[in-house]
Amino acid sequence: MITIDPMSIRVADYMLKGVSKGVVKSLYRSLNRANSTAKTTLSKEIRKRYYVKAKTVKKDVSVIKANSSSMNSGIRVKGYLLPLSSYKVLSRKGKKVKISVKKGGRVKTFKRAFTSNVAARSKGGEVSTHFGVFERVNSSRLPIRQLYGPSVPEMANNSEVKEAANKSAQTMFDKRFDHEVRRLLDK
Repeated sequence: MITIDPMSIRVADYMLKGVSKGVVKSLYRSLNRANSTAKTTLSKEIRKRYYVKAKTVKKDVSVIKANSSSMNSGIRVKGYLLPLSSYKVLSRKGKKVKISVKKGGRVKTFKRAFTSNVAARSKGGEVSTHFGVFERVNSSRLPIRQLYGPSVPEMANNSEVKEAANKSAQTMFDKRFDHEVRRLLDK
C-alpha cells in the first residue's frame, strides 16, 4: 500500500500552479511507475522463496493503472492452483516422485504418484501433450488425476513477499513523484 504525504501534495500544488492538472499528472504517473516496480519485486520475491518460473508468476500478476480521471491503482494477483510439474520435480523411472515447492523447505515424497507426458484431445480434435505429476484414482490403470500445488496468489500472500513489494512501491513512488514534479516544471 502506498501512502501519500499530504504536505508533499500541497508543496507540489503550489509549485505547479501554472501547469494544467500538474499534480494529478505527477500523481498518476508516479503511482503507475510504483506499481510496475512492485509487480517486478513481487515476482522476484516469489521466485526467491518458491521453485517456480518467472513466466508462471508474471502471467498471473497484472497492474491496474491510474489515470487523470481515476487514481485507483494497484496490483491484481489471480490464478488457479499450479500443477506440481511447475515446481522442482525429482523422479526416476520406477522410483517414488519427490517434489519441492518451497526453497529451503522439505521435499515431499508421493508414493503413488508418477510423472508422464499425457495426451489430451481438444473439442476440435487436436491432440496435445503435457508433462505432469499424476496419481491413479483407484487400483485400475485408468482413470488418473493430476496433482496440484499452491497458486500464485497464495505465494503472493506470504507476509515477507507482500512487505518487500510494498516497500519497493513506496520507495519508487517517493522518488518518482519528485521527479515528475520537476519534469513538469522544466517544460
